[in-house]
Amino acid sequence: MWSGTEHINNAGAMAYGGELPDSGPWHLDHSQLRTLKIAIEWRRAKREASGQKTAPDILKHWKEIEDEVIEAYRGACHEEGLYWI
Repeated sequence: MWSGTEHINNAGAMAYGGELPDSGPWHLDHSQLRTLKIAIEWRRAKREASGQKTAPDILKHWKEIEDEVIEAYRGACHEEGLYWI
């Protein structure tokens, strides 16, 4: 079982290792989606706790990507008969 930090590090390695291209579709398995979901949740919590403000247009773009990844993970879970709220 990985800790939250390991998910964050692995998500970073995916991003910088070429697994998450800037254009085109991402082909991710269930484990990769879960890793990204956990990293996104951590990032969102960190962003909210920070006093820094992100430009709304940048934040909107990131939120769209984050929401798509979370929805893909939810879909993968549903396909396996796992449901979460």
